[in-house]
Amino acid sequence: MIARILKSRLAGFTLVEIMVASAVFALFTGGLFAFYRMGSRMFMTGSWKLTRQKEAERFLLVLKERIEQAANATSINPTAANQITSSPCNFITLKNSKPVSGIKANQRLMLFSVSKPEMTALPGAKKGTVVYHCLMAVPAEKNLYTLHLHANTKTSAFDGVDYFNSPADFKPDTAVFPNFATNFANEPANFGLGTVPYTYKLNDVASLTISWALEDPAAPTGQTDKVVGIKLTIQNPSHPETMVDQGMQAKLDRSVTLIDLDLGGF
Repeated sequence: MIARILKSRLAGFTLVEIMVASAVFALFTGGLFAFYRMGSRMFMTGSWKLTRQKEAERFLLVLKERIEQAANATSINPTAANQITSSPCNFITLKNSKPVSGIKANQRLMLFSVSKPEMTALPGAKKGTVVYHCLMAVPAEKNLYTLHLHANTKTSAFDGVDYFNSPADFKPDTAVFPNFATNFANEPANFGLGTVPYTYKLNDVASLTISWALEDPAAPTGQTDKVVGIKLTIQNPSHPETMVDQGMQAKLDRSVTLIDLDLGGF
């Protein structure tokens, strides 16, 4: 009798034992897989945030440098009756602290000119240059948009996007300079402005706010610094709960007139 019982137990596992073992194994592998997925998602999210943060920092650094180089077009000739000839280049931006989100069509956010003086009357005959800049929001997937910072010495369309077709007055009056096309024909790269045209892009932008202020509002016109600030939020299209916030501030040349317009107003 005892021998038969031992023989039956050695023959294999019962169905109940197999089912219990399978359930325990399934729970173990399920938990292991869930832990792997959670770890993988955390890694991918952290990697995305780090990458996007670096991209935003680089983009805003370039924009800051360009804003701080915005200037009126100037020609210097010590032998002329008017030694310095200048034409205003307005800095066009959005209304103060108006958030930009849900972009459905291309929208200009900022227009300005980076000008380097023309000094052909001086030894060395150094020509100047004027590089037009546009910050534009271009619609993308999932209610996000891409920021384009475009720079060009021409105001024609580039890569299918018409950045400068605007009634906003941000360019110098070439009639002030009889030989504008020749005397401002220097290569932007000679002034550290890179080879134009170029477009810097920042993807997955959910919202942006441009703010500006005078450091000393009581100071006379042209004698106070203008500070332009940008705050933006980048959102992960695959995981909308994952976001990166970034910002910067730049000082605008005192002599440049700042004009603020509504979104779509320029």
